[in-house]
Amino acid sequence: MPLWQQLKDLAPRTVTVAELSTVTVTGAPVYSTSPSTFDAYVFPGARKVVTREGVEEVSTALVLIPTSSGSVPVSAKLTLPDGRTPRILTSEVFDDLDGQHHIELRI
Repeated sequence: MPLWQQLKDLAPRTVTVAELSTVTVTGAPVYSTSPSTFDAYVFPGARKVVTREGVEEVSTALVLIPTSSGSVPVSAKLTLPDGRTPRILTSEVFDDLDGQHHIELRI
């Protein structure tokens, strides 16, 4: 069994990701009506990160999603188990010898 599957089996939380569909004329985001759910780990802890715009910000948590496929764009809407929807600061996909291993989101 691949390591990502073993991690997924142990992941104690469920997060929801809705990708950005469009932006209205007034600039309000409109998200997908069919969001994806993932088993995930949520690790609180402050850390400085550099966003894709090159701005240094403080991340308050790491969300680790064990999965063998897919990605989560920073423009997506992330809903945590407690209902909060923090902004995704960074999103990275990590691979191992078998392919994709997990996704790390900094929020």
